[in-house]
Amino acid sequence: MKRIIFVILVLLSCVEARFFVGVDGGVSYSMLQKDSDFFGNAKVSDTQYLIGGYIGVNLGSEHYFARDSLLFRWFLSTGGDIGVGYGDLNLGIDFMGTLYKSENSAFGAFIGIEMSTVFMDWVSGFGGAFRVGISAMVEGESRIELYWRKRLGEFSVDCSRYNADHYEYIYEHYRQNDTVMLGYKKLF
Repeated sequence: MKRIIFVILVLLSCVEARFFVGVDGGVSYSMLQKDSDFFGNAKVSDTQYLIGGYIGVNLGSEHYFARDSLLFRWFLSTGGDIGVGYGDLNLGIDFMGTLYKSENSAFGAFIGIEMSTVFMDWVSGFGGAFRVGISAMVEGESRIELYWRKRLGEFSVDCSRYNADHYEYIYEHYRQNDTVMLGYKKLF
């Protein structure tokens, strides 16, 4: 019985679905830690803090509930950080509550998560991100959003180099990546 109710709710939410295409841009802050390993003796050789810029595109759909005061949306996005030098492919969901609503405009806050595949130097890793922000709907056709994205976990790149008379393996770990983003979405 619960499954039937769930299927009915999903089908009803598709009736109220609105699709969107959007762009995002923002400033990122990352910590890069390089670990070197020479014959099994690992040590931290360098820590850097990098400031970069993130640019991305996304598409997805919004589903309204509770007389348009609650919103669920899913999206696919891709982008990259030009400061750190990685690209990513994301699948995410957001839950939004409307704080103010008029005939053609609305303002709300959202929270969400992303599953990500990160590509860097021909190496890929899997991770995720946490999102929280605010969104304003303008004239019923556009959304302008300001949000913070916190990457969960780390992603790393391994490389080796010849140092004087021996090989040294270097592991680059990006331990944190915070991004403040401004986004625009066109609703259909």
